[in-house]
Amino acid sequence: MGEKQISLALGIVVAILFLFWIIKSLVTGAGVPNLIIQNMAAFKRNIPALAFAGKSYEHIQYAMKSPAEYLDIYVPDAQEKPPLLILVHGGAFIYDDSQSRPAKLMYQYMRANGYAVATVNYRLAQEARFPAAVCDVKAAVRYLRANAEQYGYDAERFAIWGESAGGYLACMAAFTEDELYSDVAFVGENQAKPVSGGVSAVVDFYGVLDFDKSISDFALSGVPRWLPRLIGMADLDSDKSIVTKFLGGNIETYTQEQRNALSPTYFAKNLKDKRLQVYIQHGSVDITVPKTQSERLYETLKSALGDEKVTYCEMKNLKHGDDRFYTPKNLELVKEFLDKAI
Repeated sequence: MGEKQISLALGIVVAILFLFWIIKSLVTGAGVPNLIIQNMAAFKRNIPALAFAGKSYEHIQYAMKSPAEYLDIYVPDAQEKPPLLILVHGGAFIYDDSQSRPAKLMYQYMRANGYAVATVNYRLAQEARFPAAVCDVKAAVRYLRANAEQYGYDAERFAIWGESAGGYLACMAAFTEDELYSDVAFVGENQAKPVSGGVSAVVDFYGVLDFDKSISDFALSGVPRWLPRLIGMADLDSDKSIVTKFLGGNIETYTQEQRNALSPTYFAKNLKDKRLQVYIQHGSVDITVPKTQSERLYETLKSALGDEKVTYCEMKNLKHGDDRFYTPKNLELVKEFLDKAI
């Protein structure tokens, strides 16, 4: 056999092995080829808004530190006061607002299915660094409870739901005590009776949770470091890192105590309100936020609250922010959880 035939045969063998590797990855749902293909193949879906009969209150200023501190409220017509679902948008702490595409898909479904919904805007990192956004969300929750009678929902049945960066903010608001991150006063707080910022239930969609573990968590999730870099995810110690922009400093220089103060997972270990219920979803091919972060939070919450209070769903072959999180079929699962929780 000549050199050309040997080279051709070796090329065919390599091609067959490469093709087998890709097919095996797709079949098993594991491996780099599946991560790349599923992220590239995901597409926007036509998810029409459901009809809504009720009252809308838009661009309500809940605090006065910034024009960004506003929210929108939708209250369906009902014989009894409906429970309130508070939505916190994502956007890597640097973009989007209370009317982002995911927020709209969430509130359009839930308000059409009997829930009052408030979608919250907050100060982004380029305006104010941590803990500003956490303080804003907690002030919004207190404002909503103090004004429940005015808008017509049940002040005792509150849930909070966030996606991505909003998942972080929703968890921080729910897991921290009232006295923590309460530096922002809501409008009218000095004339109002003290109100709690507590909620009965949390829904977390692919939230970023432990900033200092992002790199190691990608490895645990089976995501090679070069893949997040390919989509612009800078290293933690880079000035371009989302974490650095949000914190206003390099997390690599933070003490363990400072890192704990940033982590919903840390606060979840010692939750005082054992009535809290939590529902988590995370895509199996997420290369923006490693799924290991949600898995760790799930295990932590099970220890703190009990298995029956926490649900974790790994969504096979869904990428970060995938539209399939917001289809009526999937949102019905969230509604079923909330119906039982609040």
